[in-house]
Amino acid sequence: MATTNFAPALKAVLVHEGGWSDNPRDNGGATMYGVTQRVYDAFRDRAHKTRQSVRAITYAEVEVIYRQQYWDVVRGDKLPHGIDYVVFDAAVNSGPRQAVRWLQRALKVRADGVMGNVTLAAVEAHPDYAALIDTMLDLRLAMLKAHEDWDVFGKGWSRRVAGVRRHGLALATSQATNGPIFVPDGNKKAEPERVCVPNTAPGDIAASGGIATTTLTQVIDALTPIAHVGQVAHVVTALTVLGVLLTIAGLAYRSYRDSQRKTLLEAL
Repeated sequence: MATTNFAPALKAVLVHEGGWSDNPRDNGGATMYGVTQRVYDAFRDRAHKTRQSVRAITYAEVEVIYRQQYWDVVRGDKLPHGIDYVVFDAAVNSGPRQAVRWLQRALKVRADGVMGNVTLAAVEAHPDYAALIDTMLDLRLAMLKAHEDWDVFGKGWSRRVAGVRRHGLALATSQATNGPIFVPDGNKKAEPERVCVPNTAPGDIAASGGIATTTLTQVIDALTPIAHVGQVAHVVTALTVLGVLLTIAGLAYRSYRDSQRKTLLEAL
C-alpha cells in the first residue's frame, strides 16, 4: 500500500482545480487552487490567524487543507497507487463521503461513505484495480450527468473525469503518464445534494398516458351501443388501438424512468 503518494496526487488534483477562480456561474464563489473562501476562513479561524483573501493562500496551507480535509479522510495512504489518486480527486470535487461511496459501490460492499477496514480489505482483495477505477468513474459520471448544473458545467466535468481515468489507470498499471491537464469548468464543485433524482410520481408521461387511456375507454363505452352505425365501428376500433398504444407507451416510459432512477441511486 502507498504511504508517500500524497504529494504527486495533490499535484495532479491541483492541475484540475487550477489557480484563481471567481466564476459568477459557480455558487462556490472565489477559490484559489480549489480552496473556497469559506473553507479558507474556517482553516484560518482554527489556526487562530486573521482572515484574508483566499487569493493570498500559501502552498503550505494548501497542502495542509487538502491532506486534512480530503486525503486523510479517505485514508489515501492506505490505498493502492492509482486508486488513491482517483478517490482523492473525487473527494475534492464531490466530497470525501461521496468519493468513498463510489469506491464502495464499485466493490459491492456497504456504501456508508466511511473508509473503514472492511472497505480497505475489499480493495486489497480486488483482483483488477483497473476495472475498479473504471467502475468508480462510471458511477461518478452518472451522478454528474444528473447534477442540476450539468448543462453549464457538464463538458468540463466529463473532460475532467476522462483525464482522471487516463491518469489513474496509468498509475494503477505502472504505465508512463504525462499527467492530467486543466480543463475549463472542470473545477466546479459537484455537490451530490444538488443531483436531480428522477421520480415516477403522478404527473409524468406514464400517468398522463393512463389518464388518456381512461378517457378513451369512457368514449369507447359511450360509442359501443351505436358501433353498428356507419363509420362508428371504425372509430371505436381506432380508439381501442390508440388506447392500447398509450398504455404500452406509458408503461415503457415508466420502466425507463425507473431504470434511470435505479442507475442514479446506485451512483449516489
